[in-house]
Amino acid sequence: SRPASAPAEPVDCALLLAQLVSALGPAAAERGVLIGLAIAPRCASALLDAAAAERMTRRLLSAAVGLARCGEQIDVKVSPGDCAHPQTWVSVSRPTLLDGMD
Repeated sequence: SRPASAPAEPVDCALLLAQLVSALGPAAAERGVLIGLAIAPRCASALLDAAAAERMTRRLLSAAVGLARCGEQIDVKVSPGDCAHPQTWVSVSRPTLLDGMD
């Protein structure tokens, strides 16, 4: 059976991403990969299981770093959702691989 999930609590997604980018930056640099981070103002906190959010986000960024080629940059962007709903969008992209794709 699955363990009960932790209660949701407000998580500052921008802070979480900043901490993870800082923690993963040295390993990425060893591979010749740069992680860029852009945080827009007015990003809402999200009600999440904080440990699960950190774990999933770390896995996502770690996978992106693991797949990146030397000289590539991974862009991490945190931005607010539309005004109708308080939400925060997080995107991770590898622009080098997207260049020239139509």
